[in-house]
Amino acid sequence: MSRTVAPEVWKLYLKFRGIGYAPGESAKRAGIAPATMRLFEARDPRSSGAFLFPEADGQRGGGASGPIPLKSLSTIAAASLEDLALFRRRYMGNESTPWQLDAAKVVLELLATDDKEFVVMNMAPGSGKTTFVHDLNAWMTCRDRSVRGLMASDSSKMAVRMMGRLRRTFERRFAVKPDSDLVRRGKAVDAKASLWQDFGRFKPEAADRWSREEFTVEQHDGAPIDEKEATWTAYGRDTAENLGMRYRFCVWDDVVNTKNMRTSDMRQTVENWWETEAEARLDPGGLLLVPGQRISSQDLYRHCLNMRGEDERPKYTHIVYPAHSDQDCKAVPGPDGRLGFDGVDYHAPSAPAWRPDGTGGCLLDPFRVTWRELQAVRKSSESRYRTVYQQEDASPEGVLVERVWVDGGVGSDGALHPGCRDDWRGLWELPKDLSAPLGIVTVDPSPTKMWAIQSWAYVAPTREEIRAAPKDEGPVGLRYLLDVINEQMSGDQLLDYNVDTHDYYGVLEDLVNTYKSVGLRLSYVVVEINAAQRFLLQHHYVRRWCGLRGVEIVPHSTHQWNKTDELIGIDIIKPHWKYGRVRLPNKGIATRNRIHPLVEQVTTWPEGRYDDQPMANWFLENKLPSLARPEADPHPARRPSWIKRKALVGAS
Repeated sequence: MSRTVAPEVWKLYLKFRGIGYAPGESAKRAGIAPATMRLFEARDPRSSGAFLFPEADGQRGGGASGPIPLKSLSTIAAASLEDLALFRRRYMGNESTPWQLDAAKVVLELLATDDKEFVVMNMAPGSGKTTFVHDLNAWMTCRDRSVRGLMASDSSKMAVRMMGRLRRTFERRFAVKPDSDLVRRGKAVDAKASLWQDFGRFKPEAADRWSREEFTVEQHDGAPIDEKEATWTAYGRDTAENLGMRYRFCVWDDVVNTKNMRTSDMRQTVENWWETEAEARLDPGGLLLVPGQRISSQDLYRHCLNMRGEDERPKYTHIVYPAHSDQDCKAVPGPDGRLGFDGVDYHAPSAPAWRPDGTGGCLLDPFRVTWRELQAVRKSSESRYRTVYQQEDASPEGVLVERVWVDGGVGSDGALHPGCRDDWRGLWELPKDLSAPLGIVTVDPSPTKMWAIQSWAYVAPTREEIRAAPKDEGPVGLRYLLDVINEQMSGDQLLDYNVDTHDYYGVLEDLVNTYKSVGLRLSYVVVEINAAQRFLLQHHYVRRWCGLRGVEIVPHSTHQWNKTDELIGIDIIKPHWKYGRVRLPNKGIATRNRIHPLVEQVTTWPEGRYDDQPMANWFLENKLPSLARPEADPHPARRPSWIKRKALVGAS
């Protein structure tokens, strides 16, 4: 027997159902026992809520009103389809921040193109990204009910949760009431209507495709949607099923996290899956959106941003919203660093938010991501502040080589850096009339991963440059990079010997000939002794090759103590990049792609995925003082004449 429940309690239950809550949650909120609720949902006449069956049946099917044609919408409903801020305020009770409106504008512009568009959208955590994505998806559906959208995440549980929130929004018959504290602070308002009220029914009366994993909204004039795809589909990367359908609007929310980016192997797995599975699900003319906060300098966002087309144009459009805009900050530097010249506290929670046109403040969302919170994070970890909150690859102070040192320009220290790129020079090209360049090859072998092989031509400094250079920075000549090899190899591919033909072959033999073809001689090969150097020197033919070619193999030992040593450790490469002594060929796409592994790895070390190229560069700097011995000082210290006379007397 069903318990007798007061009519007002049943009405409250029905209200919760209308808002979009599931039967169990609605019963819990209204104070109705599960068994009593099940009788009501089964339309059992014994239920004390039987008097509400007609209204409940109308609500279950979405109400008597079907979809309202776009031309028949009310003035304010039609206006909301062109104004996301109005849409969010009227139906969701959410106030929009400038970055959210700017992001929506970019998304709409890219969706209007005929090309496949890929977008990485990075923003500070806590700035309202998840709610914004939900409201954007609802807005897109109201604008075009035939949209085929994918709501995806790293886990299917998260994707289904996001899908449930959107589904309830379309089921809800009453205007939602937001958090009263947000309303009091002016960050939210009471919604004026539900989508059902202004746009008509979304849930079809025969809702056979209205589940946790997918749903299809009712179309205008009963027009059928493509039978293959639902309006929205939930998908998690962890599901065993492959995505077999294509979508016009794919949103991969929270696909990047510390768990799946923990190791290089895990990152590689995600990247391979992303390129073969996730990107392939996009329809022509569609848009794939990847919103979220940066995790590290080598996360999936960076992988996407590194992708290039044949014309070297970035594949992904990057929309980035740091927590604090340094260039738009109006606060006067000082002890508190808060007040502007006009006396306004631009770092207060009530300060105006950042605007893309520069007319607002400097904080992305002063209320949700406060200045106080940012300063606490920055004090605890500058690197985390730069990556997670400022959406940068890494803190300039935390990397081996700053990107501006490579490209040239004003650095984080305010100094103007010359850069290291020679735009006029391709691979194996050098300036004319160089003074006795020294050919050096450095090799960082790996039994399982990439080998790093760098070909250099070192040009010693002039006497004037030697006198003017700091004494603790090593040789100050120019290091011309000629080529970079970054691939998997075996030891015999480096150098081998054919006993039948008596010919040498391999990378080193090819490099000897290539150096010769450009008028240089390969003099030294610096190899890490921990691996391939032992293999090299244990063979008689290798020692014979060195004698015939005039090449000296120089061993390098890598240990934890010398790798981190201030005088001989990997940091010794810094000043040579900083002051432009490293010269990189930069002419043409093929050249830039060839040297990219070196540039990418030295500018992301130690957080980067690979360190083979920085290690090979370190081998050069570590051994260069002994390989390129400077000439005797042309200006030796002068001895007073009385010391000379005393020396002569003593000799006699």
